[in-house]
Amino acid sequence: MRDLIIVILLSAIAILFFGSCAREEVKEPEAPVEEPREESGEKAEGVTLIDRKEGEVLTLRARAVSGLDQQMVTIEDPQVEKIFYEDDEEKSIELEAVTGVWNRDSGQIEAEKEVRGVVRFGEEIIIRHADRMCYEPKKHMIILEGQVKIERKIDILNADKVTIYLDDGDKEITKVVAEGNVTGRVFPERKEKPKDGSQNR
Repeated sequence: MRDLIIVILLSAIAILFFGSCAREEVKEPEAPVEEPREESGEKAEGVTLIDRKEGEVLTLRARAVSGLDQQMVTIEDPQVEKIFYEDDEEKSIELEAVTGVWNRDSGQIEAEKEVRGVVRFGEEIIIRHADRMCYEPKKHMIILEGQVKIERKIDILNADKVTIYLDDGDKEITKVVAEGNVTGRVFPERKEKPKDGSQNR
């Protein structure tokens, strides 16, 4: 009788042991989550790109970026800030738009739809609106096209196209040229009176 009880107990233990092993689920290893890599060319979202060169820093924030493995990077909802440092004097270009393209090799930046921003090179030009903008660093110019509205000091300028020319060292604005349906208010610069009370002749 005692041997029978031992056999029954051993059988029960064996059933429990082997039964639990049979029911144990085999878990497959989880596939690693792959982040978009620069070499992959995949679309990346919520991106901040920083490109540093001697004397300048480009910061580009966007809702989405694609083509990171290519020369031309496509940008959605770009916010661009390019800062130039020289002699402790800061100069910059800031802009926002709906879409844009950045040429990684030449540094050229194109933006389209609801372009707004500020250009600071010795003086400040506020871009209230443009349909398109192209910054060409090698030609030292910023081209604004399509219902352009800018402010320069107290002057207001509207035109189909406005080109802002910089000097060769990108230190200051040398001239601003407006073309097509030009309207606005331009005030002549006032000459300061000499402190001794005499008049300039």
